[in-house]
Amino acid sequence: KQEVQKRLSAASDPRFIPAVYNHRPVDAIYYGTVTFAVVDGKPRLRIFSNQEAEELKSEHDFIGPQPFFGPESKFTGFHYPNENTPALVDGVVELKMKIDATGNLQDVKVVSEQPPLLGFADAALADFRNARFIPAFRDGKPVACDVTLPVFYKAKGF
Repeated sequence: KQEVQKRLSAASDPRFIPAVYNHRPVDAIYYGTVTFAVVDGKPRLRIFSNQEAEELKSEHDFIGPQPFFGPESKFTGFHYPNENTPALVDGVVELKMKIDATGNLQDVKVVSEQPPLLGFADAALADFRNARFIPAFRDGKPVACDVTLPVFYKAKGF
């Protein structure tokens, strides 16, 4: 009974550790995935700090890179492409990124843009042009990676 109480008390006081860059807390965009399954008749909830299909399938210890705000990053968030367009709609862009083990963006390509031809892809590329990332981690060590990240744009008034 004491062992059960000990385990439950730790779970009842969860802690979220903020993003850290150069030993300082920073604001960052966090990408994660929650999965739920019934395994052997029991519910199983998993929380992953990435969205990569292969990593999720194998349940690896992989934390995806996180773009962060601050003078060392120059990432300032997501900026809607053109506020003066006659039809304001929500949009989403998927970007394939190559990020090195120190958090530098090496390459970025547009995978998809919805809806197309309204400037969302160009906006996403511009938003990430000077971004720096908290690097990806595998088994507790920083690693280079290729990831596909969604970028969501919300029209004002929706």
